[in-house]
Amino acid sequence: MTQNLKQNKCNVKSIYREIIEIMFAYNPNILREQKKYLRKVLEFLYKNHFKTFEARVVSVTFLLQIEPDMPTVLSCLLHEMDDEIIDDEILSELVCFDAVELIVQLKSISSINFQTPKNSEIIRRYLLSKITDIRVLYIRLAKRIGLLKMMKDNPCLHSEKQQQYALDSVYFIINPLLSHLGLYRLKTEAEDLYFELTNKKEYDFIKNATREKKYKNLLNLKFTEKIEVIKNNILKIFSDNNIIDVEVFGRKKGIYSIYKKIKTKDYHSIEDVHDIFALRIITYSVEDCYRALSILHTAYEHEEEHFSDYIATPKSNGYESIHTVILHNKNYVEVQIRTQEMDYNAEIGTASHWKYKGVHEIYKKTKKIDENQKNKEFSFFKNSFTKKIYASTPTGEIKELSVGATPIDFAYSIHSDIGDHCSGAIVNGDIVPLVYKIKEGDMIGILTDKNKFPKKEWLDIVISDSARKKIKSYLFSIGEKIVAKTDKTQDKKQIVEAEVTEKKGEKKIEHKSNKNTLIIGGEKNMIHHFAKCCNPEEKNNIVAYASTTRDFVIHHKNCLNVLRCDRKRLLKVERFG
Repeated sequence: MTQNLKQNKCNVKSIYREIIEIMFAYNPNILREQKKYLRKVLEFLYKNHFKTFEARVVSVTFLLQIEPDMPTVLSCLLHEMDDEIIDDEILSELVCFDAVELIVQLKSISSINFQTPKNSEIIRRYLLSKITDIRVLYIRLAKRIGLLKMMKDNPCLHSEKQQQYALDSVYFIINPLLSHLGLYRLKTEAEDLYFELTNKKEYDFIKNATREKKYKNLLNLKFTEKIEVIKNNILKIFSDNNIIDVEVFGRKKGIYSIYKKIKTKDYHSIEDVHDIFALRIITYSVEDCYRALSILHTAYEHEEEHFSDYIATPKSNGYESIHTVILHNKNYVEVQIRTQEMDYNAEIGTASHWKYKGVHEIYKKTKKIDENQKNKEFSFFKNSFTKKIYASTPTGEIKELSVGATPIDFAYSIHSDIGDHCSGAIVNGDIVPLVYKIKEGDMIGILTDKNKFPKKEWLDIVISDSARKKIKSYLFSIGEKIVAKTDKTQDKKQIVEAEVTEKKGEKKIEHKSNKNTLIIGGEKNMIHHFAKCCNPEEKNNIVAYASTTRDFVIHHKNCLNVLRCDRKRLLKVERFG
């Protein structure tokens, strides 16, 4: 499909026909209305967004490998469009409601910063906790792989920083998710693209070696010839044992997979990799899978340490197959035995089930955690959806927090200095008090003030151990400094409280006479002053306005200035005493 684009002979009709032809092969019941939507979207993009047209089509070519429905294809094409080019009205005219919903969810995760390898587990968890439709994840994965393909074909169009960003996102986030979802075909393509872009020399060597060169352990035969010899031998053995309804296919390992095996096994050359190629045996029943296994193990020597029965014990992503390694003419051959349905699921993944089950059921399945799973590759899914929530900074950095966390916890998770000088927070565009309980998916900006310092009341607000330790450490250090200057006749706790109050530059509050003490946004002792425009000091109906200088201005709630200001910057005020 992308070849026409490269030759500048691309037109909407040819792209449309190819997409429909591919989709019709796995879903002959495509509605006429859905076809019309596809044509309209392609024509719109070609006319209004030609610069990114090729990249969008390339992403769809990867998406089509997992046999998506039409709303998923439409959403993939329209994802990451500027609001100036396509507003809600145009969008509703172009696509069905289902596709609009997917695009809205895609926007909600579009600001995620994929570039930090150290936070890759947190980002993967965040993605799975944020979305409610698994198709959103499929689109996101296809878009990232499509970006790699575009970088490979047009390296000059992407800066070195952009290339590194894309590579990191695929290696640390996308590939583990593809593996978990059972999308092995896409995973192999993503890995090979990554390998070609990061280690072209090794990539070309392995590619040429497995395609052209002849090795002793391959009986001096090329790959295709070798496969045919083994395949015919096995088919004859099955026929002699009355197993007729069986198919045998040969496959070659991905180039990156071969490279990884050479490195992890400390092999000296590619000739040491025994299972460069493998056979896949497809039967029509589980019973025939075990019959085929028994016949193979009787006819050939096999290695017990490489035997795995994922039919009896499926992987946590639902993968089912029997794996064994046989010795054929002094050559090790990996063999996978599975039913047709198992093979389909292994190649296409859970994505294919949209035809048989609701997409929400599929999503629940991907979130199901196998408590007995010991494989570290999937350890990040354990307890992911019960005790933790995920929020992001305005720059898209994801933070993992415990349920009940507050902006102070969030501030300390960014940096100790930000936590120490935290004066407030803006959550999803609204100013909130420090006692606010962070919700799943919140975008949080922390307000800081160099005159603001930790106080003992914060210990009653935070819930994370790290924040609590940092607050205590600060309070303790202040106490140590003061005690060193005194004769130590005062109680250390009282000294700390006095010093913290003084250091913040706040007016000391006498608790015996605190009629004018205010609670702003649920927190005491916030820096504030009274507006001169409405003289609210003697009034009870007052509100606090968060000024740009990060202190609070107290107004009467009916003040003309309040009525004209941004309502999001207003906080409730109460008196205590």
